[in-house]
Amino acid sequence: MPKIQPNTKYFQSKYSKLTGSSLEELALAMRRVYKLTVGTSRRKPSINSKCKLFKTPRVFLDLYWPHLNQKTPRERFRRMSLYECALDVIRNSHIKPIISKSSDGKAVYYRFYGITKDRIKFCVQIKEEVKTGQKYFMSAYPVRDK
Repeated sequence: MPKIQPNTKYFQSKYSKLTGSSLEELALAMRRVYKLTVGTSRRKPSINSKCKLFKTPRVFLDLYWPHLNQKTPRERFRRMSLYECALDVIRNSHIKPIISKSSDGKAVYYRFYGITKDRIKFCVQIKEEVKTGQKYFMSAYPVRDK
């Protein structure tokens, strides 16, 4: 698990981790949450963020699935369980994210930190393409303190 800086602020999510004893059960629960979210958008699946740092509040969800499928089943299980909490952080967090730029300058990465209702710390990563200004939800993963 990646380590984080000691003075990082966390957003308290009102959701706990998604539960399931297998990857298939967890995928069903996750798809249920995804369909509720997609039902509110017309074209590309997206959600609106309250982060003041973003010029446009829309964050697209379609980059998450290919990124998740590149991971091992164990890592996929860990990340899928945080999906609902990650969406809550993207929607409601007013805490300033940690910003890093890619080496080629084509993308900017925003990392928001949150805590689930179960007191599990996690990170949500959003990628912004500099050329188009579009933001994509890439990943959510558990983190530990230094």
